[in-house]
Amino acid sequence: MAGCTFCGRGQVLIKVVPYYLVGDPLNNLEHIFWKIGDPDIFPEKSQVQLTFMCTSSCLTRTRVDMTKRSRNEATFPRSEPLVLHKAYHPFESLPPDMLGVIVELLGLDVLILRQVCWNFSTLRLSPAMELALKSLRARTSLPQKFHVHRKPAALCYTREWSQATYDESCAWRRQWATLVRHLDQAPIKVLIDAHNLMPTAIVHNGPAVYHGYLRLARYLKETTSPLGDNELDDRWFGLTPSGREAWMHPDAARYLRGTRHALDIREQMSAAIEDRMWAVCCGENRYTTASGRWVTSAMSREETACTVKRILEEVGLHNGSTAFFHTRIGYKGMTPFLLAAQRHNLPLVRYLFKRHSSHLTVRARSRFGNNSYALCKAHMFRKGHSDEQIDESEVLRYLLRHGVDDEPRTRHQRLE
Repeated sequence: MAGCTFCGRGQVLIKVVPYYLVGDPLNNLEHIFWKIGDPDIFPEKSQVQLTFMCTSSCLTRTRVDMTKRSRNEATFPRSEPLVLHKAYHPFESLPPDMLGVIVELLGLDVLILRQVCWNFSTLRLSPAMELALKSLRARTSLPQKFHVHRKPAALCYTREWSQATYDESCAWRRQWATLVRHLDQAPIKVLIDAHNLMPTAIVHNGPAVYHGYLRLARYLKETTSPLGDNELDDRWFGLTPSGREAWMHPDAARYLRGTRHALDIREQMSAAIEDRMWAVCCGENRYTTASGRWVTSAMSREETACTVKRILEEVGLHNGSTAFFHTRIGYKGMTPFLLAAQRHNLPLVRYLFKRHSSHLTVRARSRFGNNSYALCKAHMFRKGHSDEQIDESEVLRYLLRHGVDDEPRTRHQRLE
């Protein structure tokens, strides 16, 4: 188990825990039970939900015993090892396949249960979860003040593609060199799953803020005249963010900054997926081996369409003429629909046409003025297809049926 060492049945010794993601396990158990009580995730009165209801009292008793310590030691991440004694719980009666379903539905939140429950700690993490944990432990190669942030593709319409803009787009690979090795070795599906596991927004540590509030109240009580609740609130909220962190526990202040780190990792995962989007639209799954050698595996047309759908809808990447601006082929001004038509991928063409507006599909043109019909026909001609095969092409017929003009490809020095 990543981050934990076992010291005998009934005890778990926590040595390295990604607190910037899950926080103190004792403070987040209520979040787990709330999530399991959500009927959208687990059906009402299911076996999983009833099992957690029976278990909540055992784990809550453990939390109450631990909070008898001082607030500084019990409610915030600690650098020294922490031993949690396992109370009896009915998880031992659940089959492994049901435990696996719980792990899949909870995502990274299951790390909290792995720290206090023996049965969950013995389960193997999925490749996406292992990649997410490796990525969260990665650190930048350059200080944050020297980072060059990639401009979103949706805001690049007014920019002219050049080698300089491409080098700027690749700056994140130098800034996160350690992280890049992990992301490049992951297949595209694993990379998308890991991206979806990452938190989408900063979640502030409530106990840490409350701890700083109490420290400030104690200090003002000893040094000034008695203050009312409203006056104390005005003093607290009048402080700057750095001023509030000064009153918090040191580990808690680092945890608050760590949530920004999790969002940075999610942003770099999006950049890695964006860099591979051109290859995915071409039906290629590219990743590196442990030795750094790039490997390309072919994907079927249906698998390609499903993967592009996940990239656009789950990851939320831009769909337009600047979708590939941050790649080496950004000068072409192609949209995913134009590339799908050029590569003769009918399932992907159908999906993009049904889900997106006409100016991104049948009315779209490349930077050199070619529409989807011209690109598809020219690509088939370059691949050696006969005139009969071109006339019988399902993609060309589909494009003509939905209003794409039959016109020849515009000649240009740079082939599309």
